[in-house]
Amino acid sequence: MRVAITNNNLDSLINNAGINIILIGSDTCLPCKAIGNKIDEFIGEYKEVKALYAAIECFKEYFGAMSILSVPTVLVYVNGRLQIKESGYFSLDKILNSIIRIRELI
Repeated sequence: MRVAITNNNLDSLINNAGINIILIGSDTCLPCKAIGNKIDEFIGEYKEVKALYAAIECFKEYFGAMSILSVPTVLVYVNGRLQIKESGYFSLDKILNSIIRIRELI
């Protein structure tokens, strides 16, 4: 299950070793909820992949500095380095397949 981020410890969480998926969304965003459910299913199968949820309203300045201005946005960090960044309309299946390939390489 995704871990909800509610304070300013986002940097320390994404810089953890391994693969971290971050869903940046909003509680009023229906596509965000659908993507979140699919990510939950994925991490149920791939236990070593961690998933985080950050409400964009709580991190306006942080995500604004990263030029993230819309939801849903999915970020994938591998060993603390940003590898995938997709916003708006994107294929979550493509992202998840990329994570499977990355997982096999590390």
